[in-house]
Amino acid sequence: MSAYTVAKNLRDLAIQPQNRVAIVKDQGCLPGLVLFLDNDDPRVVVLALEALRYLSLCPSNRTPMRSEIGMLVSLKAIMNSKDQKACQLASEIHTTLVPTTRNTRSRRAGATSGQYFLSNANKNARTIILQISGLTDSASRFKCEQRLLATPGVVSFTFDLVKKRCILRARPNLKIETICQAVAETKTMTAQQIVKNDMGEENAMPDYLPEDDDSTTIQKGAVARIDDNNGNGNGWISSVTSFISKSFYW
Repeated sequence: MSAYTVAKNLRDLAIQPQNRVAIVKDQGCLPGLVLFLDNDDPRVVVLALEALRYLSLCPSNRTPMRSEIGMLVSLKAIMNSKDQKACQLASEIHTTLVPTTRNTRSRRAGATSGQYFLSNANKNARTIILQISGLTDSASRFKCEQRLLATPGVVSFTFDLVKKRCILRARPNLKIETICQAVAETKTMTAQQIVKNDMGEENAMPDYLPEDDDSTTIQKGAVARIDDNNGNGNGWISSVTSFISKSFYW
């Protein structure tokens, strides 16, 4: 199935209230919809947003949706885009998932909630997912926050302590090595960038080498696969396709 077909089918399934809990509980569907928020095809983005809007109408779905890696960051980015329809949908979903009373305070207010939006000028920012070794509790998170706040080029970030990850948006010219070095300055944590291949599978880039190391080139194949769906190599797209096939009556 193409990205457009998968997004459309998920949107059509999400229209039906009885399907909404099952879609969010499925291991592939929600991460897939979040991935579609960064798709190059505006039609796919809108379909994903429509699906997420329907899913957010179910109160029990809001906590897992809010906690999904990249969800709030991607919504915030779309809210700053020029696509009015997508912007409106993203804003509606974000408001549902993050009520006004729980909105994150700004950096100047000294926020400590673990989620920051440092600037509205982030239309060109890119999303970066970091796997952080040593991120175990609120104390370690606070140490990491302080280093990221002091790093020029970081636009916003949020933490997932359960998965030991940080999802941040950064200006295009900010190097991954700089961000990982900032995390390493905590003396108790190290960071690896998480990237996704064409199949949506996650890969962790190897630790960045220190500047005085003679080996300055990272081989293209030097990645470790994460969450390989028990080694079947099909990725989340296969999971979503299987879910759709079982859910529709053809």
